[in-house]
Amino acid sequence: MRRGLRTGLIAGASALALLLSFGSGTAVGFMADLGRSSSQAGSTQIQDPGSFTPGQGFGRGTTTLPGQGSGSGSGSGSGTQSGTGRGTSVTSPEATTAQKAGVVTIDSALTYENAAGAGTGIILSSDGTILTNNHVVSGATSIRVTVESTGKAYVGKVVGTDATNDVAVLKLEGASGLTPAKLDTDGAQVGEAVTGVGNAGGTGTLTAATGQVTALGQTITTQSEGTAAGETLTDLIQTDAPIVSGDSGGPLVDAEGEVVGIDTAASSGSEQIAG
Repeated sequence: MRRGLRTGLIAGASALALLLSFGSGTAVGFMADLGRSSSQAGSTQIQDPGSFTPGQGFGRGTTTLPGQGSGSGSGSGSGTQSGTGRGTSVTSPEATTAQKAGVVTIDSALTYENAAGAGTGIILSSDGTILTNNHVVSGATSIRVTVESTGKAYVGKVVGTDATNDVAVLKLEGASGLTPAKLDTDGAQVGEAVTGVGNAGGTGTLTAATGQVTALGQTITTQSEGTAAGETLTDLIQTDAPIVSGDSGGPLVDAEGEVVGIDTAASSGSEQIAG
């Protein structure tokens, strides 16, 4: 592991990902380059219905509220947001043993009665430093983190967040001897084969969604319903890997199994990227 790269990940300056799904059902992910900077190559805007809304995109990885079902719901604007409830229409194969190395699933209890969230994270150090999305753990009253290579669960504590870039760092209580994820230092290339590994649908089983890098240096703006302001995320890698809700915080890896980005959110609809 290279200390400089790890520090950059914790700072959250470039470890980001966003996902859009177009009308054809193909998911388009926007992954931040972990190794280098790229110029902006276009922009788009998607609606963020909020961290606590089931059945729409940009949930807390996945979010379950008492008395409400899962599935897809309508978002404002031209697109339909993908569901954040448990389950998904996109089915990817279960991750292999090698793909599970350095990856954790995250389950959190939220601040209102019987509400729960689920997402994914990446192991950065052998003593339990975890990188995930801020929206996976924001508002959590307790966090349970399972190391998928061993099945062992730990209590996770938030030790740092950057809400603007949607990243958070957790520390696992009593952890030691963990296998960190391998981090890429060369930078992704257009056409490169990649795989998104994550807790798809919040089921607790890691899946592997394969695709290719389709563009670099992308820009996207997230926006909550009923508000004019939104967060602009830049220097993102675009991929067609079918990454879905619950994958938030999970790694996008290259053919060598090295992490080139992390997933942040998913949305579906007819939004277009302006080149």
